[in-house]
Amino acid sequence: AAAPQGLRCAPPQVFAGFLRESPFREGCPGSVLVAPMGLPDDARTQSLLRSLRAYLPALAVERHDCAAELRLFRRSAGGALFAHDLLDVLSRSRPASCSVLLGLTAEPLCAAGEPASFVQGEDGCTAILSLHRRAGDDWRREVLTVVHNIHRLLGLAECGFLACLMNPVDS
Repeated sequence: AAAPQGLRCAPPQVFAGFLRESPFREGCPGSVLVAPMGLPDDARTQSLLRSLRAYLPALAVERHDCAAELRLFRRSAGGALFAHDLLDVLSRSRPASCSVLLGLTAEPLCAAGEPASFVQGEDGCTAILSLHRRAGDDWRREVLTVVHNIHRLLGLAECGFLACLMNPVDS
């Protein structure tokens, strides 16, 4: 059956396509580093890391500390941090042995002058995610947003099915 007019679904991703686009190539260890940027080292941040390990059991999920004081970074007229400045710091601190480095912040971000919540670096394996718009949302949705974006960095395509974690509607 044809999709209703105006509704477009991406073609399904086959395993061979995932392997072509994924950073998991020969000899890649499959580690995910999460860099809390400006997030306190409190119970909520620790809970996020534990939840990520539970959702991604096949990967080594570890905390990555990069020396980035957010108060020193440039901000837009609206007060948002320029995502590419943060990506530059993350990229320089990314160990060669990791597959994915994801910076997390509670600050609003902007890229190319526009508000943004997720910005991927040019290397395809480094990104910054703002949980700013998620403030007050339930914790499970916040964790699923982070897992969705880690999967994007690992090469999984977005999905048109509403119940799928890879659906981009609310990630």
